[in-house]
Amino acid sequence: MKAGDPATAVKMYGNAKVTPDYATWPYKQLLEERIANAAANVEVFRRSNPQPGSRTIMVQSTYACMGCHQQ
Repeated sequence: MKAGDPATAVKMYGNAKVTPDYATWPYKQLLEERIANAAANVEVFRRSNPQPGSRTIMVQSTYACMGCHQQ
C-alpha cells in the first residue's frame, strides 16, 4: 500500500482469507475495510505522522503484532 499499488495490496490482503480460521479471526472486519478502501488508503498510509485514531499502516496501529501473532 505504501508503495502506491493498491491492487497488489488487495492481493496480499486476500491471502488472509484462505486461512482456515479466517471466519473467526478477530481482525477480519479491519481487513475487509482495508480491502474496500484500498485506493483511498494509499495516501493515508503514506503519512509519516498519522493523526491519532486515524487509519494507519498496521505496524503503527494498536493491534500491530496481534493481527498475525495471536497465539
